[in-house]
Amino acid sequence: FFFMGGGAPVAELFVQVLEARNLISRSFSGRCNAFCAIRFENQVFRTQVIRNSREPHWNESFTFEIFSSSPDNLLSVAVTDTNHLLPESCIGTLTIPLSIFQDNLVVDDWFSLTLKKKKVVSDIHLKMILGPYSDKDIFNTFVKNMNIDSNWVVLDP
Repeated sequence: FFFMGGGAPVAELFVQVLEARNLISRSFSGRCNAFCAIRFENQVFRTQVIRNSREPHWNESFTFEIFSSSPDNLLSVAVTDTNHLLPESCIGTLTIPLSIFQDNLVVDDWFSLTLKKKKVVSDIHLKMILGPYSDKDIFNTFVKNMNIDSNWVVLDP
């Protein structure tokens, strides 16, 4: 039995923010100074700013602790353009439910970023792995409670 938002973590979510393409710049130069912020529950991480590129390659990794067995928990992704003269502006956002792991505990794909509800503006390449925090039995129960039916094996490093 798991308590939402409390107790020890039941799983961890490894997210690698690889790259983006076709970013829309709000500046006169047509280039972006972009960073990506990702949030899961109350945990937030941010990539470095890649300057003067509409196709930034971040290749940065972050690990989120998961305390809840709810597949409705969401990973939020936002790509933002920043420069010294103008205020930061959102290039696009994305929300990914934990249920994306229904078929596979590893997801490596391009995702569409949207702006102002459903207007696809750009794409971001993420690699995500859902795995055990420490106890494989607790993780197996967590996965079972999410109704994930896939052929996978948890390997020790």
